[in-house]
Amino acid sequence: MFGRRIKPSFEPDENEEEELVEVTLYDLTRAVRAMIRFLMSEASHTVLLENTSVDDKIVHIETLLRAAESISWSELSDECENTLEEVCCLLAILELCRMYRIRTHQHSAFAEIRLFPRKNEDRPDQ
Repeated sequence: MFGRRIKPSFEPDENEEEELVEVTLYDLTRAVRAMIRFLMSEASHTVLLENTSVDDKIVHIETLLRAAESISWSELSDECENTLEEVCCLLAILELCRMYRIRTHQHSAFAEIRLFPRKNEDRPDQ
């Protein structure tokens, strides 16, 4: 949790009357209990540390392609545990295509995307 570093400024309107609210000891006790419950509750979200990288996914994809003739995007996606891994996997595929290490093929719109390793003779001269 991060606290606010700047104190809010409140300037009452000069034309507006102050409204006094009657508060009992019971009301104050209930408000304090609610605040303590809020502060003692668990955090509203969890920050995940990055446990994967694009380089790791590049190595993983190349390892899979050495063992198999081709792999599909859904096979790679199924192995991913979270969205970050899927994004790293997609970026790894794009990087491997850019480096001419793999080629991709899709028979029709919305069909499965398959990845194939490129042979050295398929790569352009660099």
